[in-house]
Amino acid sequence: MEAWHIPIAIILGYVFSPLIRKVKREIRIAIIDFAIPAYMFFVAYSGIRLEDIYAFIFGVISSILGVTFAWIIFRKSELKKEAMIMSSLGNCVIFGFPIILSLGLPEKVAAVYVQGHNIMAFTLIPFIMSEDLRDLSKGFYNAVRTPIILGFMLGLLLSPWNGLKLISPTIKHYLGYSFYVLLLYLGSNLKKGAFNGRFLLGVFLSKMILPALIVALSIMFLREDLAITVLVLTTTPPAIITNAIISKYGLKDDISAFTTLILTIVALIPYLIL
Repeated sequence: MEAWHIPIAIILGYVFSPLIRKVKREIRIAIIDFAIPAYMFFVAYSGIRLEDIYAFIFGVISSILGVTFAWIIFRKSELKKEAMIMSSLGNCVIFGFPIILSLGLPEKVAAVYVQGHNIMAFTLIPFIMSEDLRDLSKGFYNAVRTPIILGFMLGLLLSPWNGLKLISPTIKHYLGYSFYVLLLYLGSNLKKGAFNGRFLLGVFLSKMILPALIVALSIMFLREDLAITVLVLTTTPPAIITNAIISKYGLKDDISAFTTLILTIVALIPYLIL
C-alpha cells in the first residue's frame, strides 16, 4: 500500500457513502469481524519479539493519557464525557494500520500496540460514563472478547505450532487487501454535524497532540522502527466507533461526528505530502 492510496480511498468512501452504507452490515461482518482478526492472528502467529511488548505498554499509556488530558481540558464542560470517550480510542486499525504498511513500519509492533490500546480504551469507557470503579472489570471483560484481540491472542497461543508456517505469509498478504475496504468504510462513516471550535481544538490536543508529546519523550530509548510506529499510532484521530458509543449513551454525537471528520482530514495532511 502506498501512502497516497490512503486519502484517495477515504475520499472515495465518503463520495460513495450512500452505496457503501447499503452493505455496511456485510462489510462489518466480513472485514471487521473476520478478515482483520484473521490478519491479526497471522501477524501474531509469525512470532512477536519480547521487546515489541513495549508497544503494548505504550498503547495502554496513550489511552490513559488521552482520557486524562480530556478530563483536564474539559473538566468544567458539559461535553467532558464526549471528549474523554473520543480521546480514549484512536483509529489505529482502520486509519493507522494502512499508514504503518505504507511507510514500511513493522506490522507486528502495530498489532501489539493495538491490543494494549483497545483493551485499555474499552476498559475505561464504561467507567467514563458511570464513574463507578466496578465498571472497570466489566469493561475489561468485554474488551478481551473483541474479535481483533481474540484473533491476536489465538495467534500467539498457536505460534509454537508449525502447521501453518508455509501458508501463513501468503494468507496474511491477501488479508492485507482488506485494509482498502476498511478505508472506504472509514470514508463512508465520516459525516457532517454540529461544529464546536473549542471542542474540536480540545480533542485535537487531548487525543492527538499532548499524548504524542509525552510518548515522544518516552520512546527515545527504543529502537527506531518501534519508536516511529508507536508515535504514528498515538497521533491517530479518534476512532469512528467512538461516535457510535457516544450515540448509544445519548450524548451529543452530532458534535463528535463532525469533530471526527475534521480530525481525520487533519491527520491525513502529512500523508498527502508523501
